[in-house]
Amino acid sequence: MASSSNHASSDSESSSQPRSGKKCRAKTLLDTLTDGGRKKRKSCIQIDEKAKEVRTSDSGALKHSIVPLLPKNLTTDAVLPPIPPKSSSKANRGYNHPQIARMLCPRDRLVDFDSDASVIDQLQAGSIPVTPGDWATFLYNEEEEYDAENPAQGLFRGYLLIRVAKHIFTGPSSASKSKAGAGKSTRASNAKIHGMKRFTARTIAYVVVQTWFALSSMEAWDAEAEGFSLLELFNLTVEQFEDGPQSEWAVSTLAFFDEHVFGRRSPAVPEVTEEPAARRETAAERMKRIRAKAKATPVSSGSNSSG
Repeated sequence: MASSSNHASSDSESSSQPRSGKKCRAKTLLDTLTDGGRKKRKSCIQIDEKAKEVRTSDSGALKHSIVPLLPKNLTTDAVLPPIPPKSSSKANRGYNHPQIARMLCPRDRLVDFDSDASVIDQLQAGSIPVTPGDWATFLYNEEEEYDAENPAQGLFRGYLLIRVAKHIFTGPSSASKSKAGAGKSTRASNAKIHGMKRFTARTIAYVVVQTWFALSSMEAWDAEAEGFSLLELFNLTVEQFEDGPQSEWAVSTLAFFDEHVFGRRSPAVPEVTEEPAARRETAAERMKRIRAKAKATPVSSGSNSSG
């Protein structure tokens, strides 16, 4: 990991922008600065350039480091067919590799993927459209049964996400360890250098995007490559948290990352039952409708008793 990585503290949303988050923010500023202020524009350009540097540093490190992290059981499982550890090409990743294709397959199509050999061919050919809102399988904890009417269940709890989060924030040597916290290294981790103590919606979104890019066959960073928007994936991930920041799901998911990456436990939060969506589109859209319906549904006061 590059020592120049400008990871911010997670103590506040404004100071906890992950590196990809800074890029997104800088882009917005550049697009909306219409007053021609040279100083403001120069500052935005500098932020954008720095964000690109640190994002490239992370994606470059993960290009090779993610391969040995792919098996769920690092002791007994293997990546088959093998991926050369120092190969400069990513042509054998994405939907071109059976195990990685399964990870990138939309979670709500996983049963089809596992039972029908033609699904991987359809994914390779693009005949099965995949959008950022069709949450990929690697984002989920597969030990939890998938509920198509409640796609939030198990989302952002995939084992690979935690390993990548460790690689970025607590150091490469910690990524393959089951124990939370920094690994054995003579250098301070990015989280320690920048005082990062908690995860935010944006730091999780950054991990999601970096993981997707590392798994894909995309050779160079392109926000809209192959019809798949990395920027939309980032924004959709953030939206799941910011649309209901106090929901049981949002609070518990942030706590899940804090515990499994940093080893910090958060107080338990009460379970909240969300209403199922009335219709299905993408998994992300269903989640949004569920939250909207939950907010609009009045709390039942129960039956009144006469005194």
